[in-house]
Amino acid sequence: MKKLTFVAAMLLCAVSPLMAGGIFYNSNQSAEYFRTFARNAATDNADIVYYNMAGTVKMEDGLYVNASNQFFFQKATVETQNNLLLGEKTYTSDNPVFFCPNLYVLYKQSNWSIFTGLETIGATAIREWKDGLPTLDLLSLQSGGSGNSYLKGSSYYFAWRVGGAYQMNDLFSVAWQLQEEL
Repeated sequence: MKKLTFVAAMLLCAVSPLMAGGIFYNSNQSAEYFRTFARNAATDNADIVYYNMAGTVKMEDGLYVNASNQFFFQKATVETQNNLLLGEKTYTSDNPVFFCPNLYVLYKQSNWSIFTGLETIGATAIREWKDGLPTLDLLSLQSGGSGNSYLKGSSYYFAWRVGGAYQMNDLFSVAWQLQEEL
C-alpha cells in the first residue's frame, strides 16, 4: 500500500511540469476562451482539444471543427531617462496583430475520441519602431553614425498536437497526445 501511495504521489507531482509552458506561451487558444476565461472543464466545443483533452469523450458522437482567429492591438513604449548621449526620448510601436489562428478537429465515437490541433502558442505584433530603439541608436553613435535607427520585426510560435482519449467509466477518462512546437 505504501508503494502505491508513493507512486500516486509522484505521478501527481509530475503532472504540472509535464504541461509547463514558456514565458511566451499563450493561454488564449481559442476565441471561446475570451467569453469565459475558463475552458478547462468545458465539453461543448472542439477547442477543448487544448484545454480538456480527457473531456473530449464527454461530447456527443460526431465530427467537430473549430477554427478561430484573434486580433491583438498592442502599443509598446520604451523611454530613455537621464541618458547622456540620447537625452530623454520616447520610442513607440503601435502595430496590431491581424493573424493569430487556431484550428482544432475532433472525432468522438462511443467511449473514445481522436483529435488534432494547430495553434499559435506565441506571437508578437509586427513591431515597427520608426524612430528605432535606444540600443540601436547608441550602437550607431558609438560607430560614428547619426544615432537614428529603424527596426521592423515579428515572431510567431506554432504548435501541432495529435492524440486521443478513452472513457473508462462515468467518472474517469484518460487522454494521450503528442505535441510538436514549430
